[in-house]
Amino acid sequence: EILEPELQPQPELSSARADGNKLVISDPQIEQAGHVIATHGDLTAQARLRVFPELPWHWDFDDDEDGQVPSTWVFGRRFAAGDVDDQRALVNVPGPGRPSAVIWFGPPDMNGYTVQADVLMREERRRLSSVGLTNQRYSLILKGNNARLSIQSWQAHLRMAREISFRSDPDVWYTMKMRVDVKDDGAHVMGKVWKRDDPEPEDWTIEAVDPHPNLNGSPGLYVYSLATSAFDNLKVTRHEANGDETNPQ
Repeated sequence: EILEPELQPQPELSSARADGNKLVISDPQIEQAGHVIATHGDLTAQARLRVFPELPWHWDFDDDEDGQVPSTWVFGRRFAAGDVDDQRALVNVPGPGRPSAVIWFGPPDMNGYTVQADVLMREERRRLSSVGLTNQRYSLILKGNNARLSIQSWQAHLRMAREISFRSDPDVWYTMKMRVDVKDDGAHVMGKVWKRDDPEPEDWTIEAVDPHPNLNGSPGLYVYSLATSAFDNLKVTRHEANGDETNPQ
């Protein structure tokens, strides 16, 4: 017997409505996440749903008064919007538990995009955090303590990792940018870092090739939290195979 439950989207799914045993999203360009309750007789089930608009995506936190990250993000509880100098930004503060954290803000089957964010590290007890971006399950990491910049896929097995010297100073905003192009010889992983107030450099700061490519993965942020760090002006844009962005911010 095939059950046909009654669906009840919760209020946080602002454009969702039930049509029989189907859920209809009337405006898929609204970023939203929430729960749907299904009932059939004495049976009740609940599922969480995330709705993502088409790229480009852009988040800043100027109007985020309650401190919460967008509801579509995964593992966002380690971050909160707060005041950083004269602006609002996404802040991470060291706490109990493991210092490393990744936050994802897209579905896991994404590819062909560029991710970018402004980052800042505070110095506390003579230590800096490591901060970075994720793209298709690769990470671009600015290591403040070690004055290094790295690309890696999985920290426990650095099979394709590359690392270069790169000094980053505390209390200075940098812009990080990352993209992945999958070609015949593997995934070409590219990253840029520059001071936010300077022009963007034409050349990539660091590049690596993975002969066994990750074909998809969510964009996100990475932090190894040894001191306070901040992120702002997060952007995800679609790019073409020739390297041009089709929807730059």
